[in-house]
Amino acid sequence: MIMNNGKRKTSIRDMILIPVIILGLVGIFSNLMSVTSLLRVNKSASVIANQYLVGVQQLAAIDEGVRGVAGAAESTQTLVYDMDNISDRMDVNQRIAGDLQKETAIFKNL
Repeated sequence: MIMNNGKRKTSIRDMILIPVIILGLVGIFSNLMSVTSLLRVNKSASVIANQYLVGVQQLAAIDEGVRGVAGAAESTQTLVYDMDNISDRMDVNQRIAGDLQKETAIFKNL
């Protein structure tokens, strides 16, 4: 600022410098707010990622449990099939044993 006859006169340099300083301060404030916002977003993203990871691990454990139940069900179904097959064969064996008893009874009487 130049003093001319007791009056202040603003120079062109001062007129340009004041808005530049204001813009600089606004830029610094904006960058600080951006960094703060990015830190919050990063923290939130980390929490979400950790929760997602836990969810994926829980789903893997559930999947393993379901596979175990399915395997047990399959084994039970095979066991039922085998028992039914054995029961059918026992019926056949009992008929054969009955027929053999009748035939041996005939030979005993001879």
